[in-house]
Amino acid sequence: FDEAHGIEDSATSFFSESITRFKLMKQVNLLYRQKRAGIAGFAVATAPLSNSDSLLDKIPSCVNEIKENFLNLELFTQEAMGNEYSVRIFAATAPRFDRVFAAMQKLKDSIGGLTGTVRELIDGIDEDDRDVPSVWECKTVLRRLDSFVTLCKNFCEWNEHDDSVSWIQLVRLPPKKSGDEPLVFPQFTQTPLDIAHMMNSGVFEPMSSVVCTSATLRTGDNFSYWMRRTGLSFVEDERLLSGAFESPFPYKTNAIFAVPSDAPFPDSPYYQGYVEETLPKLIFAAGGRTLVLFTSYESLRSAFYNCRQTLEGGGISLLKQGDDDRFRLLERFKEDKSSVLFATDSFWEGVDVPGESLSQVVIVKLPFAVPNDPVFAARAEAVERRGGSPFMELSVPQAVIKFRQGFGRLIRRGDDKGVIVVLDRRIVEKRYGKEFTKSVPQTRRMYNPLSFIVNEVEKFFSV
Repeated sequence: FDEAHGIEDSATSFFSESITRFKLMKQVNLLYRQKRAGIAGFAVATAPLSNSDSLLDKIPSCVNEIKENFLNLELFTQEAMGNEYSVRIFAATAPRFDRVFAAMQKLKDSIGGLTGTVRELIDGIDEDDRDVPSVWECKTVLRRLDSFVTLCKNFCEWNEHDDSVSWIQLVRLPPKKSGDEPLVFPQFTQTPLDIAHMMNSGVFEPMSSVVCTSATLRTGDNFSYWMRRTGLSFVEDERLLSGAFESPFPYKTNAIFAVPSDAPFPDSPYYQGYVEETLPKLIFAAGGRTLVLFTSYESLRSAFYNCRQTLEGGGISLLKQGDDDRFRLLERFKEDKSSVLFATDSFWEGVDVPGESLSQVVIVKLPFAVPNDPVFAARAEAVERRGGSPFMELSVPQAVIKFRQGFGRLIRRGDDKGVIVVLDRRIVEKRYGKEFTKSVPQTRRMYNPLSFIVNEVEKFFSV
C-alpha cells in the first residue's frame, strides 16, 4: 500500500454499503427494461427457457412498485432532512425519520417481490439449460439486489447494530444543461465503525508479506495510532518490521515555519476578517507563488472574493479550487509563477509542484475533522463509551496526519526553499499543539507578530 495513511478512509469506503435510486434502478434495468422496440434484460432473455415463463408478465408491476416506493422514500427523506446535508441516525434523530423507515420497509418488500419472481422464473428452467449466460447474469443481479434488501433491513434496525453507523446524505449533481435545476437525491449508507478487524482478517493475516509506505504514518514519534486504526496492532510483534527514514531535503536551511503570535484564535468572530487581511501581506511578501490551504469551502470562498481585488491589483493571479478541474488548475498554478491557489480538502495531499511556483504554504486552520460528520461522530461516541478521549484519540491524530500532508506540499526536491505559515496559533498555545510541531521536520521556526514574519519572508526570498 502506497500512501498508506489513507488505508482507513479507503477501507471505510470499501466496506460501506449504500443505496440510491440510481444504483438500485441500474440493477433492476439489467433484469427488465422497456424500450421503444420492446422489452429487454436478462430476465427477458431467460424467460423462454422457463416452464414458468408467464411469470415475466408479473415483472413490470414489480418494477413500477419499486420505482413508486423509492420516490416516496425520497420525498419523506427530504422532508425529514430539512436544511441538513447529512444526518446520522441515532436516538436523538431517529424519531423524525419514522415515515422514512416505513417507506424503506415498503421498498425492501417490493425489491423482495421482484427477486422472488425472477427466482421462480429461474427455478422453472431445466438443469441442462441453467448454464446459459443470461441465467448466470440474472443470478449475479439477484445477489446485488439481495444486498440492497439487507441494507434496507439493517437501516431500519439501526439500533441493533452497534458495530456500524447508519446515515443519510443529500447528493447534489450539477445540471446537465444550463438552465436546468441541479439533481438532488438522498443516499442511504451503512458504514462500519471500525475497519481494523476487517483489514486484519482480510489482508494482514492471510498475506505472507504486506508493505505499507507513506510520508505520514506517524503521529508524534510512533506508528501506534495508525496501526490501531488499520488493524496492524493485531499482528504479532515478530511479524512486524517498521522504520522511519528522515527526509533528505534540507529543511533546516531551506525552510521557515512561522506562526503569527498576534492572531486571534479561530473561534473568534474576528478570525475570518484577520485571515482576509493577512493573506495579501504574506502573498505579496513571497511574490505570489503561494498555496493557501483552508479547512472549509465557505472560508475559502469568502477569502477569495475579499482578497481578489487587492491581489489582482498588485499583479497576482488568483486561482480557486472549483474554477477548473484539479489537473488544469495545478498546471496553471505551475506555469504562472506569480499565481496563488486557494484550495481545500483534497489539495492538502497529492499536490506536487517543485521549484519556484510553490514557495509558500499558508495553513489557515489546523485540519480537525468536522465534528458533526456522521461517521466521525459515531466513532467518537464509541471511544467515549469505552472511557477514552475522542479528541486526543481521534481528532488530534487525524488532524496531525493531514497537517503533515499539507506541510509536505512545500519542499518537493533538494534545491527547493520556502515558507510555511500557520495562522492558527493553537499550534503553539494549546498543549496538543506539540503533537503537530514535533511531527514535522526541523526548520527555522518563528512565533512572532505578523509584521515581523512578513519582513522575514521578504528577506528570505530576496536572498
